[in-house]
Amino acid sequence: MVAADSVFYLFMSDTPKKRTRFSNPNLILHSIQPIPIPVLNVTCNMGCCGRSYLPLTLAYARTIHKFQGLSAGPVDLGKIANMYDCIVCDPDQKRFEGTNIGLLYTAVSRATTLGDSAGLNSAIYFKGEHFKGSRIRQIGKKAHSICDYEDIVRRKRWVAHLKERTKPIKLKKNTEILDWSKKTRITYTTLAQRTANYTSSRATKKRKRTAI
Repeated sequence: MVAADSVFYLFMSDTPKKRTRFSNPNLILHSIQPIPIPVLNVTCNMGCCGRSYLPLTLAYARTIHKFQGLSAGPVDLGKIANMYDCIVCDPDQKRFEGTNIGLLYTAVSRATTLGDSAGLNSAIYFKGEHFKGSRIRQIGKKAHSICDYEDIVRRKRWVAHLKERTKPIKLKKNTEILDWSKKTRITYTTLAQRTANYTSSRATKKRKRTAI
């Protein structure tokens, strides 16, 4: 068990079909299910006085986009402890993952542990009717398929394209570039002028090739 104030709730979408906005605009929920909260009455040992209160504990929620850079769960000895013990994530529908590549992976990677061999003490838990274990085992894959989503395929092609056209820089040349960057200072006006000249020359060359 963990305290409610050490748990973070993550949601896949900023703009769900059904949403309710609270006084805090960053807190957005998919849907609200009314839950009656009984008022508790506590009397002192002497029976002369008492108090009434709602048994509520502060909790937090945000989208996965806004949780990037943060982590939840235990850390190695000597490191700064994470702000939250665990997170609860609603991964939404599988098709949403297909149009938001890497979002579910981001949520899973926020947890420092997925639990022990007994399935306990995980730093992330999932909720929602659309979650299944296969969502984790097949992140980035189409539903009921071993094929990647189209956006992932296109991204892999683009990465391969860049690698084919990237020329390795020799160590000596790399050192010269670093030295130049440390010693050289260029004003914004000069940079803007050089950029405009470069863009103009590229456009001129393109028109010449088209004419030929």
